[in-house]
Amino acid sequence: MAILALVLGAALGGAGFTVGQVGQRSDAAWAAEAGRSVLDEYAVTRDPALAEGVAGDWRWRLETAAAGDRLLEATVTLWRAGGGAEVARLSVLLEARR
Repeated sequence: MAILALVLGAALGGAGFTVGQVGQRSDAAWAAEAGRSVLDEYAVTRDPALAEGVAGDWRWRLETAAAGDRLLEATVTLWRAGGGAEVARLSVLLEARR
């Protein structure tokens, strides 16, 4: 019985760790996808209203900077409201409008 309890304890502990990893990977994937969506919309519209926003319990901030004579770098940073650990940072180079 003791051996069976040890084996089951180890198996269940490992399963709990795996479920936690799946949740973290899902959050990271969602954050990356949401960031890409914000960057894609900004690339088309150049709407300054996209500078900050909220989607569910996620927040984002979009920043732009000159990256050369004719290029603009747009960076979106996403994080969980309440100081969650998941942070995604994505950048794209866009042709600067004149």
